[in-house]
Amino acid sequence: MYSTRQSLYITIISCLHVNLTLEENSTKSAPLRYCSIHFVVDYPFWRSIYQKRAMYDYYRTNNLINSYLYRNIDGINELFKMYTWYSNINKQHYKLQFDIHGISMVTNLMCSSNSSVDTTNPLIKFCSLDLSSSNMLDLMALYSDYESKTSGHIRACLYYDVTSRLLQLYDGVGTALGWSWPRTLCALLYDRDSYGTAAILTEKTFNPRYSSNVGIVTINFEVSDYSLRKAELTFFHELSHSLGALHDDSFKGREKECLPTEKEGGSYIMFSKSNDGTQVNNRFYSNCSLDSMSSYLETLDINNPTCLSLSVTPTQSICGNGLYEKGEICDEGEKGGRCCTHQCQLRPLATCSPSQGSCCSAVTCTFTASGLICTPETDCKSAIQCNGTTSLCPSVSEQFYKPSSTKCAQDTLFCSNGSCALSICLSLQLESCQLKTSERVPSDRLCLISCLTISGCLPYHILTNSEPLFRLYGYEKSILLYFHYDNRVFCSLLFCRSNCNNNLGYCNQNHRCTPYQDDEHTNVLSLTFSSLLSTNFKTLFKKYWWILVIFIVLQLLLIPVFLYFCDKCISSSNPFLS
Repeated sequence: MYSTRQSLYITIISCLHVNLTLEENSTKSAPLRYCSIHFVVDYPFWRSIYQKRAMYDYYRTNNLINSYLYRNIDGINELFKMYTWYSNINKQHYKLQFDIHGISMVTNLMCSSNSSVDTTNPLIKFCSLDLSSSNMLDLMALYSDYESKTSGHIRACLYYDVTSRLLQLYDGVGTALGWSWPRTLCALLYDRDSYGTAAILTEKTFNPRYSSNVGIVTINFEVSDYSLRKAELTFFHELSHSLGALHDDSFKGREKECLPTEKEGGSYIMFSKSNDGTQVNNRFYSNCSLDSMSSYLETLDINNPTCLSLSVTPTQSICGNGLYEKGEICDEGEKGGRCCTHQCQLRPLATCSPSQGSCCSAVTCTFTASGLICTPETDCKSAIQCNGTTSLCPSVSEQFYKPSSTKCAQDTLFCSNGSCALSICLSLQLESCQLKTSERVPSDRLCLISCLTISGCLPYHILTNSEPLFRLYGYEKSILLYFHYDNRVFCSLLFCRSNCNNNLGYCNQNHRCTPYQDDEHTNVLSLTFSSLLSTNFKTLFKKYWWILVIFIVLQLLLIPVFLYFCDKCISSSNPFLS
């Protein structure tokens, strides 16, 4: 019964995007271009995985993060397979795909007091737990320049920082999910003004000094399938800004086309506020986004950018960084370890190295016994066990997916293909929706899970009162079903809460819809996605106040001169002025 409804859901997606499918079929032979992304994993994020997910296992931490980043690349490539772009130079269509240029992790080894890392490397600054959003963007821009000059490798198309920090909005009041310089694919380091980094740190408002092909994405990796999906959409959103995409709600006059209602499938990827990824349009681009990206890529193509390659850029491996990369047999750091030498070779008698995967013993340098859990169970995936014949933990595949009828996110969603993604409204063959503030809807009911019917947006528990389906999924008539809320202490507010009131707020632990933006004295966060707004008038006034003073003095001096000439040049019938 549920599989039928799931097929209906997929059919709706296919119908909405039939034009894209037809275009894809007509351009299957279109050549590929690749944009390589260099990821920086900053210390707070690395440490949270190290302590809470990898149980203080250094190599398992690196492997978990490594796998997650490749998963994000796979996701963005699946999305971009549906779209083609046009080259004015070659007069042909092409498809854009992404690969990983390299992964730089700021680990506890780099941040230790006896670290031998080059002190001029901007990554060392990421060891600090107290960095402003402005400073992080500056450091990423500086690192993109440092990496390309010191490594001897081809410069990456984009450099992105992966963090668990809360990023401030440009006005210093709220918090954003990510930052990126718009339309900066392949851009070099650009010093925007003469402000010093120290001066920026003292300013409350947002004013980074450097611009480059960089971005920052906040990720809450260790919590649930639900938060993983929201983090993935954040990455898609910020990456699209780098490719020239603007927010859908910035296109005046195209609201009907690019800002669909819930009845029309919900918001697209580039809507300025986050979404839960449960509606049809949430994982697709609007025509407005496609137009803005196409325009930018056509302009970029005129300059024949070398960072967009015609083949996959080989991942740049660095022996001694403690990260097992392509081309290496093992990597246990610059001094080596029990199982691996400093030259990234297995030691004599060693069968494997724990740097290769979670299924190798760091004590015996042999494969762990079959049955040891190497990937813990989640809402929608079963635990994965080592098989005793390899150091690698088996990859996540369909055999580990829980059934599609499995409830997740505190019984408010259904699993689908191993992801906590489908609204329980699909059990009624309906789309999900959010109740909005009105005379008919009390404020304490805005966090009730609701479904879109021909009569409007109605709470799920009302719809199931007269339906036998509620018995099938274990809900009782009297239970009020609220949007998902995760109260685990390490769960970031950005990813473990659900939106409410048309995405204007989030549901707190008391099931009340709390506004995202409020005054400076409250600790309310904003989930607004933000393109970079860099003008800081307060800082400009402090720096150039003397120009304003000179301008005012000149005006005062010119007034009597102006009056004198007016007196001489303008005729008058007054006899006393003859």
